[in-house]
Amino acid sequence: MSLLQAFEETIAGKEDRAGITAVDVFTSKFFENGHSQQDKLVELQAVVEANLADSERKWFMLTGVIAKWGITSEALSECIRSKLADDAEPMPSMAQYHALRAMGAAAGGLLPVDVLNEHALRQSHPKLWAELVLSAYKNGSPEQITKLMVNLLVGNPPLMPWKSLRALLPEVRLAYGSPAEFRKQIQIIANNLADLTARNGILDAAEKRVGGGISSGAVKISNKTANRKQFNIPTKTIRRDINYGRKFVEPDGQLALATG
Repeated sequence: MSLLQAFEETIAGKEDRAGITAVDVFTSKFFENGHSQQDKLVELQAVVEANLADSERKWFMLTGVIAKWGITSEALSECIRSKLADDAEPMPSMAQYHALRAMGAAAGGLLPVDVLNEHALRQSHPKLWAELVLSAYKNGSPEQITKLMVNLLVGNPPLMPWKSLRALLPEVRLAYGSPAEFRKQIQIIANNLADLTARNGILDAAEKRVGGGISSGAVKISNKTANRKQFNIPTKTIRRDINYGRKFVEPDGQLALATG
C-alpha cells in the first residue's frame, strides 16, 4: 500500500472501531521502518498531485503526516503553492485553509504573501484567514498586523465580528512578540472600533485571557501576614490535674490555670 492508497481508503470512510484510519497505520509503519527523507517526499508528492474526492480532508490529513514525519522541504512547499494557484481547479475555501497550513508545515512557516493573496478565504472565513496572517507575520511588522486586523473589524457590518478577534488574542500576542508591543497595538485596534461594546470587549479580553494585558498598573498582592489573626499560644505545658480549674493570664502574657 502507498500513502495515496491509504488516503483514498480513509476518505472512502474505511476505519476500524477505534477510529484508526489507513493513513494512521501507514504513516506510523512507514516512519518506524526507517524510510529515507526522499522516500517520504515521494509518497507526499503523490498525494499533493492527486485529485481526491474530499480535498478538504486530504489537505487536513496531509498537514498531520508532514508534521509527524518531520518533513521540511521547499520543493514540497512549492508543489502545494502551485496547487493553490491553479485557477483551472480552484479549491473550496476550507481546502485552501488546510492546504496553506500544509504548505507552512512543509516550508517551516508561511510567508505573508502566501496568505494575503487568498482573497476568497478572507471573504468566506475571515477568522481562519486572520489566524494564518498572524502565523505568517509572527514576531514581525506589528503595524501591518494591526492594519489587517482593523480592516477586518471595521465596517457596517464588519467582515469579522470582534468576538472572533477576542478568540485569537493568544495568537495576536505571539505575533506582536512582546507584551509592550501587544499593549500598544491592541489599544490602537480598540481605538479604531466605533462600537463601545466591541472596544471594551477587546480590551477586557486582552487583560483576562492573555496575561500582561494592556494594564500598566501594579498588581496588588495581599499581605496575608498583616491580616492574619494573632493568637496568644501558651509555650508552657498546662497542667490538667484536679487542683487546677480557673484560667488566668500571667504577667508575661501566657495562659495558665489557677488552682480551684
